[in-house]
Order: sequence, then structure tokens, then C-alpha cells
Amino acid sequence: MLEHSTLKKFKENIVDKNFADINEYRCIVVQKKNEVTYGWQNDVNFEYCEEHEIPCYDLKRDGGCIVHFTGMVCWAEVKPNDVKDFYLTNIDFLNKLTEYLKGKGLNAVLDNNDILVDNYKVASGCAINLKPDYKRTFSAVQVCMYCDVELIQNICTKPMTKTPKGLYEFGVTQKEIITFVENYFAN
Repeated sequence: MLEHSTLKKFKENIVDKNFADINEYRCIVVQKKNEVTYGWQNDVNFEYCEEHEIPCYDLKRDGGCIVHFTGMVCWAEVKPNDVKDFYLTNIDFLNKLTEYLKGKGLNAVLDNNDILVDNYKVASGCAINLKPDYKRTFSAVQVCMYCDVELIQNICTKPMTKTPKGLYEFGVTQKEIITFVENYFAN
């Protein structure tokens, strides 16, 4: 089942409890406002975010800060990884979304854990094995619908290596992506 959530709810109910007692979990987040997530690198301009009333959430993870723009579609999953048919959901999803975008005539390629369209990053995923026994994997993907590069530059202190762009600029709607995510997890 795919629970509808928010970044704040995900942080409070899952991350703040250190993923404890969660063997299987899936949620989708459709951003209602700009928010920021970050991890151990702490690479966020907190003063700017406070001044502009942009909430920031420490997800206690590796990797750089992420600006979650209004309209962005994200999902997260926790599942056992000690089963015979285990696969990394984020990579499988990104592969299938890349093929979907290609089917729409877009120049989409999978570049490690990112989807690029015309060399612009439109989606990104991650996966980590969870403590204490590393027998569960947390996966997540964010799909950018709208993008404000200037806002990223004001918030993220780490230099941008891949320029992002929203899928809306390529003619892909938020409704399409929500349906894609729901159908992916329905199978």
C-alpha cells in the first residue's frame, strides 16, 4: 500500500524513530510548498531558509541537501533485503521511468542514480541499508516537476554538478508522474 504523506510527517514518524520496527513501508509525497531535506553534510544555508520561511528537515542521511519544490513528486520505501528476489527499488523505478520518458519522445538517459533529459537532471534516487542489522533497505526517488535553479543556489552550499530542470518544461504533467508512481507500486 502506498501511503500519502508529507516530508514533515515522514521525518517525524519514520526518520526520527530511526526506522525502528519498520519492516515494510511505502509513501508518496506530492510537495505542497518548497521544503529542504539534508543529512550529515549539513550543506544548507539555514539563514536563507529561515528568512524565506522554507522548512528544513534533517533526514540523517548521506548526500547533499535537496530542495523539494512545490509540485515535486517523491516516494520512499523500506523493505527487507534478505530475501531471494530482492532488488533495489529506486534503480528499477528509475529504469522504468526513463523508458516511459523515452516513449514520450524525450531524450532521457539513466546516469547512475539520476535521470537526465537533454542533459538536465529531472529525477534522482537513493538507497541505503538500515542499521542495526542491515537487513532492510530504504529507497527513495524524487521527480522534479518545476525547478528554480536560483533558489537551489541560495539554499545549497555544495556546488551543483548537474543542472536540474522540471519535467513540466518537457511537457510531462504532475498527474502523469503521480499515476506512474501509483501504478508502479500497484504491480
